[in-house]
Amino acid sequence: MALKGFYFSFDALLALTVMAASLFVVAQSGSNTDTFSSSNIEYRQVSAAAKDAVTLGSEQTLSSLNSSFRSRLIDDTVVEQDNVDGTVMDNLALLWAARNFSYAGELSKTYFGEKLEGYEYRVTVTEGDTTSEIYSSSPVPENASLRSVASRLVSGHRIDRPSEGFRSRARAVKVRRNTTEIFSLPAMGNAYKNGKMEVRKDFHLENVDRIWNATLYFDVEYNTGQSVEQLKVNGENEKNDIEILHDNGDTLYGVVNITGSVEKGENSLFIRLKGDKDPTLIFREYPSQPNEFQPGSFIEVRYRQDGKQPVRDELRHRRIFFEDIESRRLGSSGGIFEDDSEAGVFKVESFDLPREADFVNATIKINASGLNQDCGSDGGVYDWDIRTIFNGEILEEKCESGEFISEYELDESQVKSGTNVFVAYLKNYGDTFWGQDEVSLNSDFETQASSHIDLWYRRTGDSLEFGRIDVKEAEKMGGDTENPKLYDKEFEYNELQSTEVYVAQKYSNEVDLEVDDGTGYEKVFSSPGFRATPTRISAPPRLYSTENENTVRLEDIEDGVKFYPESRFLWTVSVPSQVGYGELYDSRSEAVDDARQRLQDTLGSFVDATNIQSDTVSTGNQPYLWGPARVRVEVWRR
Repeated sequence: MALKGFYFSFDALLALTVMAASLFVVAQSGSNTDTFSSSNIEYRQVSAAAKDAVTLGSEQTLSSLNSSFRSRLIDDTVVEQDNVDGTVMDNLALLWAARNFSYAGELSKTYFGEKLEGYEYRVTVTEGDTTSEIYSSSPVPENASLRSVASRLVSGHRIDRPSEGFRSRARAVKVRRNTTEIFSLPAMGNAYKNGKMEVRKDFHLENVDRIWNATLYFDVEYNTGQSVEQLKVNGENEKNDIEILHDNGDTLYGVVNITGSVEKGENSLFIRLKGDKDPTLIFREYPSQPNEFQPGSFIEVRYRQDGKQPVRDELRHRRIFFEDIESRRLGSSGGIFEDDSEAGVFKVESFDLPREADFVNATIKINASGLNQDCGSDGGVYDWDIRTIFNGEILEEKCESGEFISEYELDESQVKSGTNVFVAYLKNYGDTFWGQDEVSLNSDFETQASSHIDLWYRRTGDSLEFGRIDVKEAEKMGGDTENPKLYDKEFEYNELQSTEVYVAQKYSNEVDLEVDDGTGYEKVFSSPGFRATPTRISAPPRLYSTENENTVRLEDIEDGVKFYPESRFLWTVSVPSQVGYGELYDSRSEAVDDARQRLQDTLGSFVDATNIQSDTVSTGNQPYLWGPARVRVEVWRR
């Protein structure tokens, strides 16, 4: 009996098996690959998050991170300033290759933590059969249902360098730096009619190795040629060395080279002004005007400073002593000058709260003497003997005889970031005087009894960053004697710490200071009142661009007032005092020489390192991205 059935060849049997398997896969995957299923939507979200993070990391540069972290990478790792323009992924691979694992992990956490908010993630680098975990936000689950991986191939870093050798970093522990200090003489007075005014000021130069140049600039109003009766620096008479830069008949702007008289440490300046009722001015509305200092008097010292870089204390105290000012009344000079003179003092002082500083406390102390019993000016125009003003707010108005000692404690609402201005009037306001024999604002530049300002503040954040050296430099604003005055400035270093403008004026009323960083002018300072313009005005670094040209604009509200070319711009930059590990070299000495040279290049022309510490590491048998490696970012749901 013949049997009925199907006969299969081996090929047919194999084909049937493949078809059956395919149908099984399709059947199993049908529900899982449903475009609109919730699990698939979540998976696509995770996948998109991973791909976006890797894409952004491959496009955004290291400059997108905060400056403090960038500085630490440059100072402590293989990352150099040139690498800042490289992508985050490239720098991550570079840190891995140099075995800077802790910083590679911190970079991963800092960058991807923000991009992958709401997800858990892990960053690894694989080269060949070796995988290194750089960072993981949490342990990777064994059976994560929604997990996606995105990666990028990186290669070519340092491919021309050996895989074994030496790398070195360097730090300056002792330096000589060229720097500039400016000690301002604020607007103050007076020597009225044939009276006299004496001003004493002390200034201190610390850790001086060599003084390159010291110059005194002074600005006196209502000069008639003989106003400066004495000018001494450390007892040396400098009056005959005055070079007159601008003589306007009733104002004088002069300069004296005092390099030979200025010393390391403590220095003292003494100036006596003599009032003068000039017969040639007798028919003018005001035939006799007081001799007084206008904004624009200051001492500029360029010197080389030697010593270790000082440790930056968190809590800081600054004491600003006032000048010792004495205004004396003299008797009648007879004839056309039969009127007696009167005495009176006014004084302008400024201080600033540094950037990134928290105000703690500030006090102002006034110590005055020689106040007569009569209260107020003749005719009753002013019914006080003492008036004190801070930032345009009257602190005190009162009558006093003999000595007057007062202390003002300022709170946080009164002290502002930037320039703060204090003005004191003693038996004087404007061109009116009512002091009799002698009026003094007292200071001995040493004791608590002196007239002074005490400022306490606390430095926070990046201001305490270690491994940087502050250097000051100043230059003349130039131009003509004009109003307004414009000054353009570009900066060599990116870390700008502070700026100050030293105003030099022909006459003075009320001044505005504005800064344009290329995006438009922003007002920095306005004088809080009449004759209340300080010589020194500070402006916060945030107003300037370190990449583009900036314009500083000075303007006085009175057309007849002018700004001299000798107005100064002083800036402080923070220069790195250390460099991180550099290239691989075959010998230790080559690596050290490279680190020292990189350090000198970083310090530039301002700073000379006289003692350098070098650290060298051997990098034998470490991966250095010889061939292609892959950075992987693995993402999953929390």
